Amino acid sequence: MDNEILKRILETQEAMAKSQEAIFSELKELKQGQAKLEGSVTKLEGSVAKLEGSVAKLEESVDRLHGSVAVIENDHGKSLGVLHNEFKYVRETFDRIEPVVEKTALDVAILTTSVSVHSDKFTALKAAI
Repeated sequence: MDNEILKRILETQEAMAKSQEAIFSELKELKQGQAKLEGSVTKLEGSVAKLEGSVAKLEESVDRLHGSVAVIENDHGKSLGVLHNEFKYVRETFDRIEPVVEKTALDVAILTTSVSVHSDKFTALKAAI
């Protein structure tokens, strides 16, 4: 019976040794996986840092753009105000002189007719002499 017990003890030790080898092998694979994961995390951290830098630059650009738009809106607002005032002045001036121009056009038409009549009479008188 002692042989039987020794045999079982040896079998158990061999099984434990195989289990221990399997555990060490899996542990080695886990460490390799962990190293790969740590490398990936490092790359991701670098990418995140780049993204954060890009976002900061983008925010800065947007802030400058907002400032530029505000300046443009202000300048254009003033320019449009001046343009509106000038248009209003031109319109008021036109409204004042339009009747004068119409009367002058009528006077010119009358004078042209009158000169034409007198010219015809002068030509007739000249022909009679």
